[in-house]
Amino acid sequence: MQNGGMKIRSILMLFVACVLNLSADEAVVSEAEAVREHELLKIVWRVEAIDGEPVVEGSRTEFSFFEQGRVAATVGCNRIGGAVELGEGTLRFGPLMMTRMACEEVLMDQENRFSEALSEVTLYRLEEEDTVLILLDEEDKPRVRLVKVVETEAPERAE
Repeated sequence: MQNGGMKIRSILMLFVACVLNLSADEAVVSEAEAVREHELLKIVWRVEAIDGEPVVEGSRTEFSFFEQGRVAATVGCNRIGGAVELGEGTLRFGPLMMTRMACEEVLMDQENRFSEALSEVTLYRLEEEDTVLILLDEEDKPRVRLVKVVETEAPERAE
């Protein structure tokens, strides 16, 4: 009987391990699904202000979030890209990379202010019927204001 009890215990342990593994797989799938459906995806945003100051008139500013946890932007001259972690009302940028083309000084200053602001962003808020995105620091201070330009199909990848 002792051998039978060991077999039952082994089968029970194997069953529990399988159930736990399936639950873990479902959690990973659910998290991936949540990222694919995140409210900030499939939208091209235009940067309107950085730390309360309007962007340089006529400068090209675009900002997009991607399913793969990536972000891409341009705020005048150079391209900016990197990792982002999206949550409900929260986001956190990882290290950002920037091309280093020579630009007008005013545009380079704008890009530096933008990068600095993003490094302190931890929260976001959608306003005006989800057409305005406000990126905030941990003290709820607005750092970047963006306006929805267009909704797009899911981007294939971040540049």
